Amino acid sequence: MTPSDDTCDREPPLRLPEPPPPPSPALLRRAERGWAEFLRRAEGPVRTGDAS
Repeated sequence: MTPSDDTCDREPPLRLPEPPPPPSPALLRRAERGWAEFLRRAEGPVRTGDAS
């Protein structure tokens, strides 16, 4: 066995990081207002890159 073969046995197992906390209610409300504004603006005329 080569020296590099036995290193896996001595290393501790990998731990997965803790998941992030859920978003706050205030953040959810802000995101909802932003999405509503995005949809409202999307209903208007579509702008294209043509300047002619």
